[in-house]
Amino acid sequence: AIKLGLTATPIDFIDRDTFNFFEAKNNRPVFKYTYKQAIEENYLCPFEVLKIQEKDNYTIFEPASESEIKEKSLSTFRQYYTLHNDRYEKIIYTFLTHHYRDPITCRPRKSIFYVKNKIEAYELEKMFNKQANQSIAKAIVSGTKNISSLIREFAKAESEFNIAISVDILTTGIDIPNIVNLI
Repeated sequence: AIKLGLTATPIDFIDRDTFNFFEAKNNRPVFKYTYKQAIEENYLCPFEVLKIQEKDNYTIFEPASESEIKEKSLSTFRQYYTLHNDRYEKIIYTFLTHHYRDPITCRPRKSIFYVKNKIEAYELEKMFNKQANQSIAKAIVSGTKNISSLIREFAKAESEFNIAISVDILTTGIDIPNIVNLI
């Protein structure tokens, strides 16, 4: 039998070493398909990192410069920030005002918001739907009984459910090509 190992993120941590698991020599993959190559061959599209800033009592999204992105360590990007309701409301308002819209329905394009915990996920779901005056957001968190059906519903292009709020669920192994925003 042939052993074939595919991973999007090869790692060599002590407790989960994909190089060791797939017996890769010198911690080098046998074949590598780069992000740049995937963009050039139209399998992926380039992304833009935006920073959220509060100015004069409103929240704006601005493109982050390459130097800003490079100077941030992975641990900085993984830090969780507790957002109070007023700040969430500003971010939601700004997102709903400036998001990419579906040209036919004018609804937000498919987006995933990653938050710190389940309480924040459910609170954000309520706030999104209240500000939008329609049910466009749902929390997808561990322990939800219908998690598979929620993911299938979110993945459908024609679904009115366009904003998923997640706590470590929609991070790996999800293939939803029509997602436009990761927040």
